[in-house]
Amino acid sequence: MSTGLDDDRCDDLTVAVNEAAGNAIRHGDGAAGVSVWAEPDRVICDVADAGRIGDPLAGRRRPPAESVNGRGLWLANQLCDLTQLRSGEAGTVLRSHMTLAG
Repeated sequence: MSTGLDDDRCDDLTVAVNEAAGNAIRHGDGAAGVSVWAEPDRVICDVADAGRIGDPLAGRRRPPAESVNGRGLWLANQLCDLTQLRSGEAGTVLRSHMTLAG
C-alpha cells in the first residue's frame, strides 16, 4: 500500500504503532489487532486489545526519567499528529493519525 507519507513520517508511524502493539500484547490479553488505512489527507492506524486503561490521561504526561515503563503511549503522542485513546469494557483502541504533507 502506498500511503503518501514521506520516509521520516512513515518511520514515525511505524515506531508509534510498534510501541502501541507492544503495549497491547504486554498489558492486554497477549494479542493485538492492527488496522491501517489511507484517507485523502491522512494515514490512520488502529491498535486494539482486550485490556483496559483506567487513566484518561495515559500517554499525555511525560513519564519520569527514572520510570522503567510508560513511554510507549507518550511516544505515540509525540510522533503522530493526533492520537485517540478509547478504553472501556470491550477493550482499548489507540488510533494514530499522520497527516499527509501538501
